Amino acid sequence: MKCLSYRDPWGWLVARGIKPIENRPWKSSFRGRIYIQVSKTFDYEGYDYIMQHHELRNLIIADIEYFCFLKVHQPNAGKIIGEVDVVDCVEKYDSPWFFGFFGLVHKNPELYPHPVPCKGKIFPHFFDVPPEVEAEIKRTKESEHT
Repeated sequence: MKCLSYRDPWGWLVARGIKPIENRPWKSSFRGRIYIQVSKTFDYEGYDYIMQHHELRNLIIADIEYFCFLKVHQPNAGKIIGEVDVVDCVEKYDSPWFFGFFGLVHKNPELYPHPVPCKGKIFPHFFDVPPEVEAEIKRTKESEHT
């Protein structure tokens, strides 16, 4: 399965199903299930933007304590935290989360209870994870169901 790097808090918001679209400066024809890898760089400006806009802050209000915890502790940095389906790439999208040139539309998010360490990549945009990381993800998901 392919993987895409996100900066938190965006990666966590996507994996939680709160943010249905990811803003990117590039267009993509890729469609399919991907891993959500969180980079080691936290988007402090994005965090502040969310906290200053009531319509966005209200969307995360049930998770506000953990959302604030993300900013300080960054527990997801350098880890795969979940997966999601990329179902479209659009130039317009009716959502307060969309403010980019292009948006990757997401469906069926899954947040893992135990993130798996994995180094991200900026290029290529979608990348393959090492086999040992994929095996660890599989073990983690199987242990959830037993």
